[in-house]
Amino acid sequence: DAKILKSCQALIAAFFPGSKVIIEAERAKLAGEECLSLNRDRELNNSKIVNNSKIVLQIESVGQLECNPVFQICLVSGDRHFSKEIPTKTIPDLFPPVKEPLSQLLLKRAVSEFLSAYTGLENPWGILTGMRPGKLVTKMEELGYNQDSQFKILKEYYLLSPSKIRLLQAINRRQQPYIRQYKENKKQVAIYLAIPFCPSRCFYCSFPSHSLTSHYRDLLPSYLEALQQDIKFTAEILKNKELKVSSIYVGGGTPTVLECKELEVLLSTLQEEIPDLQHVEFTVEAGRPDTLDKEKLNILKQYGVNRLSINPQTMQEKTLKTIGRSHGIEEFRDKFWEARGLADWVINTDLIIGLPGEGPNEILDSIAQVVELNPDNLTVHALALKRGSLAWENSYVPTAGQDWPKIHQEAQGMIFAAGYVPYYLYRQKYIVGNLENIGYCLPGQECRYNIEIIEEISNVIGLGAGASSKLLKNYSRHENIYNPLDVKLYIERLPEIHKQIKNNIDYEPEY
Repeated sequence: DAKILKSCQALIAAFFPGSKVIIEAERAKLAGEECLSLNRDRELNNSKIVNNSKIVLQIESVGQLECNPVFQICLVSGDRHFSKEIPTKTIPDLFPPVKEPLSQLLLKRAVSEFLSAYTGLENPWGILTGMRPGKLVTKMEELGYNQDSQFKILKEYYLLSPSKIRLLQAINRRQQPYIRQYKENKKQVAIYLAIPFCPSRCFYCSFPSHSLTSHYRDLLPSYLEALQQDIKFTAEILKNKELKVSSIYVGGGTPTVLECKELEVLLSTLQEEIPDLQHVEFTVEAGRPDTLDKEKLNILKQYGVNRLSINPQTMQEKTLKTIGRSHGIEEFRDKFWEARGLADWVINTDLIIGLPGEGPNEILDSIAQVVELNPDNLTVHALALKRGSLAWENSYVPTAGQDWPKIHQEAQGMIFAAGYVPYYLYRQKYIVGNLENIGYCLPGQECRYNIEIIEEISNVIGLGAGASSKLLKNYSRHENIYNPLDVKLYIERLPEIHKQIKNNIDYEPEY
């Protein structure tokens, strides 16, 4: 079935790191049977196909798909033939709590086992390829599945490794108080406010942001004026619908690229319009240490910001230059300690695994240096190649021959040993080592907004160019409203965006 095999695309890609896998709808003949072919494109740049190879998979089911079928799978790549019989099984009276047909799930499992045997690669995430694997555990919790049943389902149906299962369950236990709180109070809402400007463009970044050249600097006053209108409209919605803000996240881009007066205008509008701001988790991304100074830190403190993200991404000077960041390690340290001494806010730092030229020594050294600073939150990303980034445009392939899962495990061991616990997790396409991004925190310092956005348990209203609103209709469905990426277009379409939000915010989450 072409549709079912298409659903295996992301799964297949996990076994061919550094390649883009395209499943073609063309038919090919193999041993007299029909099958689908896969194109492997070693060049991630769409404009140029290099080292393209065709792999033909023939998958035959022996027995009914609903009754523990046996799959006979044959792979042909050039002169190489590889075939294997893959038995499947179900667990009596224990089935995954998802809408995906069991037959499709069993096929994915068979394909994963086959490709693991063919490539010699183990995939700790099994057949899970989505962004939010933790939602499966949340769903099982809601349905009353105990820890043992969850473990069996994730291991037998989804082929997750025991370590990934334990990680998801540990994160879910930490999130449960927040999930229960949102169930009890469905009137809570999160606000994301976008400042899509940066001092310069980093190598790995695909976020909708613009360098503040003269063109965008000229647009900035109009953009900030539109944001103020957006904030006032949101305040009106909050009042009319009796909604209460639980968290505000000012991201980008780099919000602290704004001048002090611009930053003050924005934050004072939030303070004036959003009720009970003193009880709200209020985060500002100060991702580039070179955009921070004491005056800006004082402004952030004055207007109620209580969570700050200062992100080195690496603690290696050479790598900072390579990825296009204009600050150094000492500047990051100075700004971190300046912020720490000024206010009792939660401070997050980000690091990235898989940056150019970095192997285990550099990565583990960066972890050790950051852990020594004892930030309240530490987020470790695995580099994901994203369309629009310089990494994608230059067909960057992370350092070959690295055992990324082992490096990740050693880094995690150091983080755990320093007293941190994982509290949220998400995954992305084309991610280094088929890994995941994990947010760690010191106990009791979880970021509420991160849990809200990844677990999709709250309405989220997005303000600004490139922001998106996620308005819940019920626990499993939501309406997405995407603001234009272009700054000028966002300003022009603001009345239309407001109309969309107003028409859809009537839907209250139903659990």
